[in-house]
Amino acid sequence: MKPRHIQTGMDRRKFLTLAGLAGAGLAAGGTLAGCGSSGGGGGAPGAYSVQFWDAFENSSEQDFFTTEFVTAFNNTHKNIQLDLTVKQIQTLFQAVTTALAAGSGPDIIEADGSSQVLPMAKAGQLLPLDDYATKFGWDKLILPWAFEASKFQGKLWSLPNAYETMVIYNNPATYEKYGWQQPQNMDDLESLMADAAGHGIQPITAGNADWKGANEWFVTMMWNHYAGPDALYQALSGQIKWTDPVFVDAITALNGWFQKGYIGKSVDDYFTYHFPQCYTLLAQQKAAMYWSGTWELATLPSFFGAKASNDQTWSWFPTPPMTSGVPAELYELSIGGTFSVNAKTKNPDAVTEYLAWYFANSPAFARGLKQFGQEPPPVTLTAADFPAGTNPNDSRVYERMGACSTKGLIGYTTWTFWPPKSDTYIINSFEDVITGKMTPAQYCAGLQSVFEQEFSQHLVPALFKPAAY
Repeated sequence: MKPRHIQTGMDRRKFLTLAGLAGAGLAAGGTLAGCGSSGGGGGAPGAYSVQFWDAFENSSEQDFFTTEFVTAFNNTHKNIQLDLTVKQIQTLFQAVTTALAAGSGPDIIEADGSSQVLPMAKAGQLLPLDDYATKFGWDKLILPWAFEASKFQGKLWSLPNAYETMVIYNNPATYEKYGWQQPQNMDDLESLMADAAGHGIQPITAGNADWKGANEWFVTMMWNHYAGPDALYQALSGQIKWTDPVFVDAITALNGWFQKGYIGKSVDDYFTYHFPQCYTLLAQQKAAMYWSGTWELATLPSFFGAKASNDQTWSWFPTPPMTSGVPAELYELSIGGTFSVNAKTKNPDAVTEYLAWYFANSPAFARGLKQFGQEPPPVTLTAADFPAGTNPNDSRVYERMGACSTKGLIGYTTWTFWPPKSDTYIINSFEDVITGKMTPAQYCAGLQSVFEQEFSQHLVPALFKPAAY
């Protein structure tokens, strides 16, 4: 869920709110408290106080979390109390890592995903959760791909607290005006882009001025829907190389769109466009598509309809297959955030009891999606779980993600399934491709060199094999 992977500890949704909507994180006091201070929270005398640090975009989201995940727990668990300390969004992860290095910190460690969890696990700062997973049935509650991706060297080090995918956002009024249909394949997609450009409309509005990591969103979508999940699984498991033509051809096609001005109007504009400009162009019918992730569920509504004083609406559709043999509908999946347990905690049973309660609280997850577009954990949600008034765009994407997850129709996001240095390479070196400093073949060869080193060090996150198709 991020503009992540610049190691800020700020998830995509939080970052986009700050950059796109100027939302302010709530500063909070609080010192680096040690694990498991006792008392507090209104529990019984001697109740164990589970220390948890978090940050919020605004007071409404803080109030929601406090009501749904702090007060609701504390009122029903007198011997265990959750003690929430609010930090600044920009410095939350830094505060956590500083405290861990000092042998302190909260009981529950929040991170953005594997790239942050694995170093802490290797440093012995986290508690393995395998026995608790068996005790609480987390392997059955959490979708299989996400449960497996939370492991490292055979042990479970984290629990995914949000999941996400990539989709193509559009304005239905624009499609009706020009007679466009949802593209079903590569030919449809390129025809749509060409027709949009012919009408003076930006085919894919895009920019990375706010977040350089936006580069990998395009790479992720191309490799999943052009090369396909099976090829990605083989490459990530070391069976084939990133220099395989299927990966090079995908980057070649993507670079071709940049050179034609189909993405971000031009390469120069891509480097200067901000996210709010992209949302506005989509709302003003000046762009045909916006390729991004489900973190946009929290930001797009502010640019459409009553909130933006216009009569426009937005929708989304899945990325179409771009080569034969790729499933018509599949979702590249990502862990948008994680909870782990501090190895220094004084009462792991109490901490994991809270986590078990948290992950069983599907009604609260659904309410958060409705009210704020918050990405829920990777648990199965059906139409019956969503309260009345939920934006159908929000409920539809999580219904489809869940349904495809159970069928194995899944793909892989670079920020969840690639090791850290490989992911950084994907982001940074992609700019050399679109500016003509590097060919797609050289780009893929460079990735292979970086990946081989990390693969030999067993740094690739655990993989859930996609369905045979």
